[in-house]
Amino acid sequence: MISKQSLYALVTVVLAVAISGCAGLPKGPSDEELIRESLNTWKTGVESEDVDLMMTVVSEDFVGPEGASKPAFRQYIAALFDNGTLLGAEMIIEGATPVIAGDMATVDNLGLSSSRGAVVIDFDLKKEEDGAWRIVNMQAY
Repeated sequence: MISKQSLYALVTVVLAVAISGCAGLPKGPSDEELIRESLNTWKTGVESEDVDLMMTVVSEDFVGPEGASKPAFRQYIAALFDNGTLLGAEMIIEGATPVIAGDMATVDNLGLSSSRGAVVIDFDLKKEEDGAWRIVNMQAY
């Protein structure tokens, strides 16, 4: 039979190993890295004219200008490709600095240029239940 003192010692060792082992486990990507991943996906979608890819980083909770929903926003983006506005477009996301506040973030002053001109884009993103950061609002000026 194990004495109480031996049992306490065993439990202490097991807990110490468990705690120190957890501290050494690799951590997942940071929120900033996940936001940059979403921005890169958006950039790839814009530059490859892939609206479906772009929409993977747009939240179902998206609310655009004048209350536009995600489906309305998708139609708007598709029309910009169809009418040539976004053909050959290039997104400039380098140097973007997300400002994170809880489960919301903003990324300002992103560049978008095409043969028809250039705009500055600001995104509001939300960390969703699956851990992904998705766009919930966008302003272009």
